[in-house]
Amino acid sequence: MSEPHLYLLAAILGLALTVEAVARLKLPHGDSGALWATVAGRFGTLLWPLLFASVAMETLFPQLFARGFHLFADRTGALGRSPRELYPWCLAAPAVVWALWTLWELLRPARSESFGRWLSGSAGLDGSRAWILWSVIPLALPTISATSRLGSGDTAYPAALWSSAVVFSVTLTAIGLGRARVSASDGEPAEAPAADEKPDWHSGLTGRGLELELLASTQPSAQPSAESSAQPLKGSELALAGELGRQMLRSGRRGVAPELIKALNPLTDPSLGSTGGAVLVAGVDDCGQREAVAAMAVLLHRRYLQTTLVVTAGGAFGLVERMRADLDDVSVAVPTASTPLPDAAVWVADAEVLSDSVLPRLRTQPGGLSSVGLVVWWDLHIYSGVYGANLWALSRRLRRLIRQAAGGEARCVAFIRSSDFTGSQWPDFVRRVLPYDFRGREIHLPSRFSKRLHLYRLASQEAHFARGHGADIPEQFRHPALVAARESARLGWPTHLEVSRDVPAATVAAVGELSVGETALSNALCPSPTEAGASIRCPAPGEILSLPECFGTSGRAGDGLDHHMALVLPVNPYARYLAGRLDARLRPRLDGSANGASRRLICAEGDERLLRRHLLSALGERPDTHEGLQRDFLREDSTIRRVLQRLAETDTLSREEVRYLDDRGRLVIDHRYASREAVDDRHYPLDTVGSHLLEVVDPSAGHEVGGGVRLRIDPERAAILAYPGRIFSSDGRRFQIADRDARVPRSGTFVECRPVDEHATTWRRRFAGVRDLHAASARRSVVGAHGYRLTLLTLRRLIYEETVVGFLRRRVQNLSDGRKALDALDYREPLFGEIISRGLLLQLPEPVDRASLISLCAALQPVLQVHLAVAEDVLEVVPVLGNEVEGEEIFGLALVELFPGGLGLLDVLHDADRLLPDLLARARRWIAACPCRSELGCERCLQSPDILASTGLERPTRAGALSLLGRMVGEPVGERS
Repeated sequence: MSEPHLYLLAAILGLALTVEAVARLKLPHGDSGALWATVAGRFGTLLWPLLFASVAMETLFPQLFARGFHLFADRTGALGRSPRELYPWCLAAPAVVWALWTLWELLRPARSESFGRWLSGSAGLDGSRAWILWSVIPLALPTISATSRLGSGDTAYPAALWSSAVVFSVTLTAIGLGRARVSASDGEPAEAPAADEKPDWHSGLTGRGLELELLASTQPSAQPSAESSAQPLKGSELALAGELGRQMLRSGRRGVAPELIKALNPLTDPSLGSTGGAVLVAGVDDCGQREAVAAMAVLLHRRYLQTTLVVTAGGAFGLVERMRADLDDVSVAVPTASTPLPDAAVWVADAEVLSDSVLPRLRTQPGGLSSVGLVVWWDLHIYSGVYGANLWALSRRLRRLIRQAAGGEARCVAFIRSSDFTGSQWPDFVRRVLPYDFRGREIHLPSRFSKRLHLYRLASQEAHFARGHGADIPEQFRHPALVAARESARLGWPTHLEVSRDVPAATVAAVGELSVGETALSNALCPSPTEAGASIRCPAPGEILSLPECFGTSGRAGDGLDHHMALVLPVNPYARYLAGRLDARLRPRLDGSANGASRRLICAEGDERLLRRHLLSALGERPDTHEGLQRDFLREDSTIRRVLQRLAETDTLSREEVRYLDDRGRLVIDHRYASREAVDDRHYPLDTVGSHLLEVVDPSAGHEVGGGVRLRIDPERAAILAYPGRIFSSDGRRFQIADRDARVPRSGTFVECRPVDEHATTWRRRFAGVRDLHAASARRSVVGAHGYRLTLLTLRRLIYEETVVGFLRRRVQNLSDGRKALDALDYREPLFGEIISRGLLLQLPEPVDRASLISLCAALQPVLQVHLAVAEDVLEVVPVLGNEVEGEEIFGLALVELFPGGLGLLDVLHDADRLLPDLLARARRWIAACPCRSELGCERCLQSPDILASTGLERPTRAGALSLLGRMVGEPVGERS
């Protein structure tokens, strides 16, 4: 080989090694594969056609070839230059073009990663690409053999062809040998930043006067594995995860559970077509659900022009803001009740808006659902109880419309918070709520911690303001969670804030405008806990049993420091007791069987009135036959037929006879139904069951959109939710129910309210009772301690009576030091209400005095709220003193569902043999462990305001509850370790 070729080869190899070294330091993941693939694609697109044209010219047009107007001028000469003079130029030209193009791709700020990826398969995505080296062999061998023929003259090997083959072989070799360096986002943890880059979070806040009580500290998972929901995806795992995995890494996502991607990737398969496909994912919060859905939405939109519909229980706008960064340039929108359906690749809709506004409007926009290729049900655990009953019907309405519009099934993904407790019902719950087949496609992502997590209770902020801190926060805005979030952000910690729904939006916005360094607090906060290093949250009572699932991946995308979380605990005294008994896994130390500690999801279907409401809406969206409705809603044929008959009799539906052939070719005579009502005017909150609702109206709203309606409730629940003096939150503001006559309003009426700025919580003071008890099944005995026999009996019908004599109001007198005052306000005349419902009766083997029975009811009420995850206005525990059931006088207590017709919430207690006795045992341990040791009790046990309000003017006692519970469960008064 002559000397110019040696110099050229050395220059090419030297430049290639230099570019590779710089690329590993500069480019994302240190992967130069996409760079070299782009160079190969563009270089080949430019040069290989010219080389081919030169060869073709020599064969087909030899006279034209002899003039030298081609890349092989070193063989013929050109422009008066001899072949020997042109040889170095022909040799260097391809290499110079290649070098300039390579440097441009390396140095320009926005480098394309898509061009040329066809050449290298997974180039730019990490993983082995050694297979590309096989393509170098057939190119390199002829080039090596032709080296001896280089030079000039008509018999020489073309210099341009040789140097082009050399640089292309070097480029393909660089693609094949390149591999991303392992980083914190790709598998092996990167070196954590120095701990002194940020001040210690706990010391920083306590130094500013915020009192934090440590509840628990966790250690990172002892042996992190690919199954850990907190572990990032490695390149090799992404390769196995298919196209969805490659899309995830292309977007730079971190900390996503690999089994989540592997489970969802089949839904991107084009072979699914109109058959759809469904996957159920049970995992911890923020383990990658948001990133995975965004990646799927991008793929489906770009590949098939399909739309993704995400259905949430609330907070659609917040979810959109968190998803926007993951969606690249794909459009996302939130349908609302007052705006046209948006034209976007991703819709994120609140379930209530979807039911009331979006689906009815699709009557006039029939093509709106034809493009929906993926339906995502977000956070299904929120839909327990009455919400689940409404979602049961809503999901079927949506499915029937998509099948009609698109001609087949859409893909479906359902996300639910997992539970490691024995007896958790999440698979059965989802199968009952949603009309999809998840068999064989259910995955469970366990909670694991990728870093240390310290959990605190935010106890007091009195010292903070006493020392003069936070003087720029107005008194009415000094909510503890907001103050703690601001101080955390001031320390330089990336902070996430989640306040409870009763904190007005105006308060959050006002504090969000306060300065943190050179920016406002609202800009300094992290929109998602995954990016945070510290979090401030206000959990609901039912979430105390799910803390590992709530926080298992918090801060997974943050820095290497420990993660800190402060909680503002709920009023429920049992929930506060459990929060103080957390172990290193964030599990409350609950003695007894694990089954009784389950946070059980309850799929309630409701009575006929809820079915009536949704059937009427469904027929407003699309007329249908009785057989079609039976197929979609899968309720008893007699029930659907009865509801349709009653609607037709009231002239709400039109009905006409139709005849058609079924799938077997048989003649079927049926009726086709259509709604005659304006469905667009209906608004049914998901916590109601009836069709005629009572409205709570703010007269000062004037011509505001919605007419100033702040609440819509079932009229039978007016004494529960609309009692005079009640303070509630709506649309981020506080309102108070105005005074009215003692008579409970019925359908067609409304109740007035007015906006208030008072920081107060109210509870109705009530006497509750039951009558007209009708059993639904035979009695079932449950043996307690020492042979103490308890009997469970399902009540298919009862009348719940409630007399509201006034209300308790706890006012926050001073937010700075947390001083509160509890007032008891009485009505001049009691307020009466009754509900025909269902329930569960716990019969005691002997008569019990009223005081002890009331104390027992008071002890069980907060325990049920936590373990069944229900609100205090959903379930009531009522003393039964001598009521007659099937001719027998009964003493015990009744658990009543506070919804007309009942929902079936309590079936879970009847079906689980030991659940209710186990909850009674837990109630006793809680009360026995109270440090007050008094007979009456204190606010940490039976004297909390929510419990006192539930017993009217009769006061429960700790001694009475312990005495009766002792006989039932047979445990010593002292707390078990």
